[in-house]
Amino acid sequence: MTGLDASVAPLPQTAENDRPSGGGMSFAFWLCLFACAAVYAVVFLAPKLIKNAELTRAERASQWRLVELQRRIDYLERLATAYEVDPAFVREKARSEFDVRPPGEEVIPVPGHLTLQIGSRAKSNPSHERGSDLIPSEPWYLPYLRTLVSRPQLGTVLLTVTAVVMVFAFTFLQKTGSRRSEG
Repeated sequence: MTGLDASVAPLPQTAENDRPSGGGMSFAFWLCLFACAAVYAVVFLAPKLIKNAELTRAERASQWRLVELQRRIDYLERLATAYEVDPAFVREKARSEFDVRPPGEEVIPVPGHLTLQIGSRAKSNPSHERGSDLIPSEPWYLPYLRTLVSRPQLGTVLLTVTAVVMVFAFTFLQKTGSRRSEG
């Protein structure tokens, strides 16, 4: 053996070398890394996420109102066409509005919901009443984001915890190499 061979000796067993080095440590490291990135993103994007959810809800409500108005326009156009084209429709409408009957006509009493209601469709439109049910409620995470935005101390605490977890991950969970560069 030469003097050079004697200087290169195997590394002594230390606690650092006894750590399990495998997929579990690597998985834990990357899990911590991605979790910290997600918390960081949520803290800084919370105001924009809230605004996006509010605008999306308002856009869907406006879309629903637009559809309802289009249905109403279609109904009124059909009504106007019926007034222009169908004289029997005009007679029936006048009879229902002014309660005028030809002499000798027999009247059979009927419950109010079964009578001919030509002009009152818009007043009792069941699809308009259920329109608010079709507009989605706010997402489940929105109250948490509002809390995060309204209490800046909470964001600071979350970012501090994230920094501690990152230091822990880089210190204890990162796999250390067996060869070290000598300089």
